[in-house]
Amino acid sequence: MSIAHILKSDGVDKDYYLMIVDSTGLIHFANSYLITNLGLSHYEIPRYNFFQLLESDQLKEFQVTLSGVQASNCPAEIELSAKNGSFHWIKWEISKFIAHSPSDEKFFCIGYDIVGKRKVKKMQQVAKRNYEAIMEGLSVGVIMQDRNGEVLAANKRAAQRG
Repeated sequence: MSIAHILKSDGVDKDYYLMIVDSTGLIHFANSYLITNLGLSHYEIPRYNFFQLLESDQLKEFQVTLSGVQASNCPAEIELSAKNGSFHWIKWEISKFIAHSPSDEKFFCIGYDIVGKRKVKKMQQVAKRNYEAIMEGLSVGVIMQDRNGEVLAANKRAAQRG
């Protein structure tokens, strides 16, 4: 995917993640789509580390990709899932960002959701309906609690016996 492809106006709104990140994962720039969808704060962008948003098994793969782009000066693509309370599979194209000095090396990252938001939302709705049908279909009362004993959920049978 090229920058021209992203900026091409074809009458259809497209949402893309854009960020500039250094080799340590520090985010130097992020567009509002990335900030909103990954639950970040506009005001704290210089403090966020993209590495912390990745699943641990994918962190190494992303670091290897950055090293490859750095060594070859050629763009690379990678698919990653971001962790932020939601599940985002994002396909990234990573290019070397023109730096003033080798110590100032950064990477320009363009990404887009692999699974569309609508599909994810539909899957979440189906899962919720299935969960509710199973919980309410049980002939016994069920109470779900967190580690501290606080009630998170209960079905109708549990409420009737309470």
